[in-house]
Amino acid sequence: MNTLTDEEKRILAVLQQKQAEREAIPPSERIPITNPDKYAFPIGIPENVILCPYCLGLIEEKTRRCPYCGRDVTSDAPVEMTLKEYEAAERTSCSFCGKSRLKLAKICLSCGR
Repeated sequence: MNTLTDEEKRILAVLQQKQAEREAIPPSERIPITNPDKYAFPIGIPENVILCPYCLGLIEEKTRRCPYCGRDVTSDAPVEMTLKEYEAAERTSCSFCGKSRLKLAKICLSCGR
């Protein structure tokens, strides 16, 4: 098994912290999302986002390996779009897990296939 780089460890720590923050919100204070498949990354991201060229998961500009699909993102150009473009992008169902994914994505963000 490959060991994580310092950058990957930092990103993993941030993701774990964000997850813990979300779980700490009492259910009575959570804002219900009527269509969760519409959002593949946390609400409150910047207006312009950088996405993995394979699964279209949100990545940081200097990321070398996608935290969602695990692919090396340095060999292909990342995808840039606005949040409105992301929300309006055409979607399809993954043939493996059945969850909604962007039609442009080469890999499903949910199951990694």
